[in-house]
Amino acid sequence: MNSFSTLLQLTDTHLGEAEDFRLWSLPTDALFRRVLADAHARFPCPDLVVHTGDATHDAGHPAQRRIEGLLAGWGVPVLWTPGNHDLPEVMAGEPCTFDLPGWRVLLVNSHKNGAVEGCIDDATLAWLDQELGAAVTPVLLGLHHPPLPTGTAWLDRIGLENADALWRVIRRHARVRAIIHGHAHMEQTTLHEGVLVLGTPSTNGQFKPLSVEFALDGQPPGYRWLRLYRDGRLESGVVRVGG
Repeated sequence: MNSFSTLLQLTDTHLGEAEDFRLWSLPTDALFRRVLADAHARFPCPDLVVHTGDATHDAGHPAQRRIEGLLAGWGVPVLWTPGNHDLPEVMAGEPCTFDLPGWRVLLVNSHKNGAVEGCIDDATLAWLDQELGAAVTPVLLGLHHPPLPTGTAWLDRIGLENADALWRVIRRHARVRAIIHGHAHMEQTTLHEGVLVLGTPSTNGQFKPLSVEFALDGQPPGYRWLRLYRDGRLESGVVRVGG
């Protein structure tokens, strides 16, 4: 029996309604399939796959069903949390809980209708408070919008508008060890109040860190892996997929 569980995080896929859709001149479907092929080869049997939002780019049912079908090929549980580009009517946005040996994974909906920035509503914050109060293992929290400033000025203007409320809930408990998020289209690692905050590259184009106005970086697409050990330890890294 493994001493750890393997979790893979994919984010900001931005699939369009048609498979030849391009975002910033980049073919979103083709890049996602390339990332997925790499992840399948390196991690053929993960314990859990989490997609942290912007699965589609303001697209409808065909794009969402397409990405669900691609991820279903792993034959393992896949959890979703919506981003600002996801449509509520085609992607479920309810918070959810998933238990792994020695860990609890909690996904929080930060989608705000009609907005690019994120917000966690009061009902979800109350749910999170209750879940953390009942947790007896370390917790990995996942959401779309970054819970901390990224240092990229234009991006921080469309971040999580009530991040302070989220951190007030986290401070009331001692279970949250790490937070994974999307939205930033870049790799970041920050330790904040004892919590590891991990930003993950998009499976499509990347944003240029520390830029004042919108700018793309030349980094290739990527995804994140995490090993959640039964004794509460955590290891994580990012895989970039070139070509």
